[in-house]
Amino acid sequence: MANKIVSLALVLILGIFLQVLFVSADVRDTPIRAAREFAEAYVGFDKETLTSRLCGENLVVDDVNVIDAYLYKARQRAGDLGYSLNYMKDCLYHVETEVLNESRTEAQVHLSATRKSPLRRFFGGEADHVEETFDLVKEDGKWKVCGGSLTFPEA
Repeated sequence: MANKIVSLALVLILGIFLQVLFVSADVRDTPIRAAREFAEAYVGFDKETLTSRLCGENLVVDDVNVIDAYLYKARQRAGDLGYSLNYMKDCLYHVETEVLNESRTEAQVHLSATRKSPLRRFFGGEADHVEETFDLVKEDGKWKVCGGSLTFPEA
């Protein structure tokens, strides 16, 4: 009886330890995580994530906030079609990433994915293939996108 209790206690302790280990690994910021979050925010028009993942030097160009300009154009395009911005949102599926170069403060990540709106995914239809290489820097302790063409195909 005592052996069963000791065995059970050891299994529970090991399980708790592994859970803590996995959670800490999941919340760790990496270049791959930053590139993926940025790409998903880009096609999903998520201003908060775009702002947090774009480096400071690229946030404002010629006194224009590039994220606000991007979202404004998207809203205009949606309005011209008679829709809200929510209709224009896309999702990335089958995302694959590869770190091309990485140091303590800089990294280059290649991302490939399929871009499709949730409605088109549900009803079938065509999807766009996305290929993008991001240059990232560690800024304020967080990986941020500082380069890349940001020319995802328009939906």
